[in-house]
Amino acid sequence: MNKPLAMVIKETKNQIVNICNKSGLSPVVLDLIMQGIYSEIHTLATKQTLEEEMAYKKMLEESSEDVNTEE
Repeated sequence: MNKPLAMVIKETKNQIVNICNKSGLSPVVLDLIMQGIYSEIHTLATKQTLEEEMAYKKMLEESSEDVNTEE
């Protein structure tokens, strides 16, 4: 069984906070770093969303074609 998403989120946040605390960097520097990371994550999330949407539409088209060929 996979770990519940809420637990994964909590653990990930704690790990990020621990890394930030251990780094000794000022909040200003951490903010710049986090902005860059967020930008990269946002780009990847947008790409994933588009890929999943295209895959879903393709699956619907193929499913529709299968129904049409059976008639």
